[in-house]
Amino acid sequence: MKNNILVIGGTGKTGRKVAERLTQKNQNVRIGSRNGHPVFDWEDSATWPAALAGMDKVYITFQPDLAVPGALAAIEGLTQVALKSGVQKLVLLSGKGEREAELCEQVVMQSGIDYTIVRATWFNQNFSESFFLDPILAGQVALPQATAKVPYVDTDDIADVALEALLNDQHNGQIYELTGPRTWTFPEVVQEIATATGREISFTAISLSDYKPVSYTHLTLPTKRIV
Repeated sequence: MKNNILVIGGTGKTGRKVAERLTQKNQNVRIGSRNGHPVFDWEDSATWPAALAGMDKVYITFQPDLAVPGALAAIEGLTQVALKSGVQKLVLLSGKGEREAELCEQVVMQSGIDYTIVRATWFNQNFSESFFLDPILAGQVALPQATAKVPYVDTDDIADVALEALLNDQHNGQIYELTGPRTWTFPEVVQEIATATGREISFTAISLSDYKPVSYTHLTLPTKRIV
């Protein structure tokens, strides 16, 4: 059965992989982005009705993260538009152990629309496609909370779960928490990358107050992940 599916964040780390998998399954995919047709812009709610029009299901990733101010109101507004548009299913990418994200989940769960919640920990791809990449390439990584252990998860695994949630009603009403097979500290991850690439990459532990990420200033280590 073909579905019309809007993938919000369809050019992002998980969204593009979800869109690719849906296309391979012969689903009708609409990419929700500022460059999409029609346009979808989280900062412009006037774009939402056109993007949701005619859609059966929606994969939701919020940029940059459900923990930022304004995310809850945006999710509330989106679910209202989705309900009016006749959307039948919402799959929300959420964060594991994030109170703000859980509030957004409740909005989706109480929307009157079938749903699946996918909670993920930090992405492996944060080190290859996101704000950790530049320090890795520079060979010097400085981060706080060096001893915190995180069960990193790969975006391919997230996309596989999201695909199943979108296409199979047996996942309606479920919350899935995704983690990797083991936990890693930041120094362990950096050493693993150094070994795999044959490069020298140093790690320096710093205080949280000294950490000022360039592109993600609201980051709270180590529970967040970048969508």
